[in-house]
Amino acid sequence: VKTHVGEPVVADIANNMMEATSPYAWKQIIEQHLKDNRTAEALQTATNFSDKHPQLPMAKKLLFDVQVRLRNWDKALQVLELLRLHHAMPRKDWRDAKAALLTERARDALEHNHAAQAFESALQAERLRPHWVPNILVAARSLAKQDKAKEAASLIERAWPNCAHEQLGDLYLSLRTGRSDLQKAQAAEKLAKHAPTNPASRLFV
Repeated sequence: VKTHVGEPVVADIANNMMEATSPYAWKQIIEQHLKDNRTAEALQTATNFSDKHPQLPMAKKLLFDVQVRLRNWDKALQVLELLRLHHAMPRKDWRDAKAALLTERARDALEHNHAAQAFESALQAERLRPHWVPNILVAARSLAKQDKAKEAASLIERAWPNCAHEQLGDLYLSLRTGRSDLQKAQAAEKLAKHAPTNPASRLFV
């Protein structure tokens, strides 16, 4: 295998992949593929590594990293579940990671006009990581996309005491389309009252 001038040389290991027994040899190749943005090769190598070493957490973690890089959220969720079964990560880290994947899956679904699916994924994420602003934003936008502006506003109002944030406030006001500036100011005051001592509420009004 010839390599381009200046390309990091991992070809010797790659050519003898079937003989590479050190997990760190596999790790080096996968990370180099990702660094070079050769995601297809990274996925193939990570899959082979995981198949060859099914009990090795490192193999699953590298495969997880590749799936995330590819935005293959369902596949990444499957690998994450295997990591949980192998006790390869603390439970809180697992919950946070799963919530993040579900939120990204929801965001992608919303971008492709699958608002109901987006809301369902966001709801699953909320159960794992309650009151997380990125997820609340996606959930509210998903409801608004389904012409459920009142439900979206109610969701933000319920979340506000625990995660008051400027972006949530801006989204809350954007749901009041067609209203006057005075009405929007009154809406801002209404939202702020859900957490009157929170700095975000004071800035919002």
